[in-house]
Amino acid sequence: MTSNYPHATILNGIVTFHNGKLIKLPMEFLRERNKLAIAEFYRGILSKNTEELTLGTDPLGFDYVIYQNVCNVGILINNSSSALVNNNKKKYPSNKFDKAYFIERVKEDKRFQNFEEYIPIEIATQNIHELRNLNGKISASVDEILDYATDSEWEIKFDNADDNIKKIYVSSRLTKFILDNIKFYMPDYLDNLKPNTERKFSIHKSVNKISKIFSNDFKKKKINVPLEGNTFRQVHGDKELFEIVLMLLTENAIKYSRDANSIPPHIKIRETGNTVEIVISSYGTLIPNEDIPKLFTKGYRSSVHKSVKDGTGMGLHNAYKLIKLFNGDLSYSKQPASQNDTTTGWNIFLITCRQTTT
Repeated sequence: MTSNYPHATILNGIVTFHNGKLIKLPMEFLRERNKLAIAEFYRGILSKNTEELTLGTDPLGFDYVIYQNVCNVGILINNSSSALVNNNKKKYPSNKFDKAYFIERVKEDKRFQNFEEYIPIEIATQNIHELRNLNGKISASVDEILDYATDSEWEIKFDNADDNIKKIYVSSRLTKFILDNIKFYMPDYLDNLKPNTERKFSIHKSVNKISKIFSNDFKKKKINVPLEGNTFRQVHGDKELFEIVLMLLTENAIKYSRDANSIPPHIKIRETGNTVEIVISSYGTLIPNEDIPKLFTKGYRSSVHKSVKDGTGMGLHNAYKLIKLFNGDLSYSKQPASQNDTTTGWNIFLITCRQTTT
């Protein structure tokens, strides 16, 4: 994988200098008058094969950082006040970095290259696509087995189905949710997503499905997620995307509940004219007032939830962006347990669906 920064490599004793993805190699490394001396200097360094992170300054006044098999060059991270270094800082301001910051980025690059934190999307995309198609066929096969005639009949058929049928359906839907979630980490994926507005679907059936899926999740201790209310209204768009919003918020509610078994999260549907509201609530530590304005920001995690290891700060952001595709809104409010306890109570997320149809 190409380094994000300018770097030097050696092959059969020949030193080659490269641009980085983010920053170009300074012209000093390519000038004929410097080539021989600078190549000889880096040949000596690159021949050592050191595994430890090593820093130094080369004859051109630039810093080099060697970490494992990559030697970054043409950067300016030391505090030298020599005329040569200061001249380079003026000529190449984009190559200046804080030392601690740059070292952390170099280590991060190496973790990416070793697949410790990142799977290149070009490698993963095809397999993910095939898994999603296979998974869709599994869900469709379960629907065939349930053999329901109407959306309202689906609930009855599902409740009366064999436990193994429920497990297959729940596992396929949760697997789909995981695979879909991976796509949302692709740069600008949500910003470029175009929903199919020619389609429309039943809001109640989608909400009902999510309630059933999490109430029958066999991976963990079973947690009942009751659904209250009803609506016969529909909304235009892709139901799969709408259900991801519901799944993100329901999973969030379970994850941050104080005791989801004794005080389970619940989902409520309210209908007013053409507007349908879906309320997903959970009992636990309340979000502080100072965190609320940033709650739907990409990567943001509330200070009260940072101790939960499996959170990424992406769920609420993704739900907020996705519901906008349906001309909907997502908002947060809270209800303290009592006047004397303002830190514990109900965290309430409200989905508002407007322009619904019958």
